[in-house]
Parts: sequence; C-alpha cells; structure tokens
Amino acid sequence: MSNTVITNPIFWSDVPDVEVIRVESTYYMVSTSMHTVPVVQL
Repeated sequence: MSNTVITNPIFWSDVPDVEVIRVESTYYMVSTSMHTVPVVQL
C-alpha cells in the first residue's frame, strides 16, 4: 500500500456546466459564464 494522502478541496460553487481540465500537472475548474451575463449575443 502507498502512503500517499489525497485531499479534495471543498469549496462553495454554484456554476453550471462544470468541467475539469488538466494542463500538465495543474488542474483547473472551468464553467460557463451565462449565469452571470445571460442573453449575450455572439
């Protein structure tokens, strides 16, 4: 067995369509911004 300790950060979030992406060894949480600026025309 490994002695590695893995912790999951717990934080408040109320964001839709959450995605987790990895860039090398760093992880990022990304989401849409349509809940803060709805009806934005592209």
